[in-house]
Amino acid sequence: MLVASNGKIDYIEAILNSKDIKKYFTYPIVTIDNMIRGKNDIVRYYKETISKNNLLIMIGDRESDMIAAIENGIPFIGCSFGFSENNEFKDLKWRVNRFSKIPCIIRTIEKELR
Repeated sequence: MLVASNGKIDYIEAILNSKDIKKYFTYPIVTIDNMIRGKNDIVRYYKETISKNNLLIMIGDRESDMIAAIENGIPFIGCSFGFSENNEFKDLKWRVNRFSKIPCIIRTIEKELR
């Protein structure tokens, strides 16, 4: 997994460490600290340098996450938890209301895109 955040690196690392999930994320973690302007640029960087021929799926809880996915032509899973506002993703094809549902949606996307 990769991080595409507009937060500063220290903040992101603190969150990953506090949830004991840092071990699941690939580096580098690209944020605004790396002089990239926004999530669109971060996702584009990952798409061009890390994912190459692999499937890249954006998972997020904000509209800016969805826009970054759309603008980079990748699937998006909207999270109706976290910082998401009520009904932010109500009409979205792939939406989850809890973290444990994400792997199932990823498998669905993989099957659809084969």
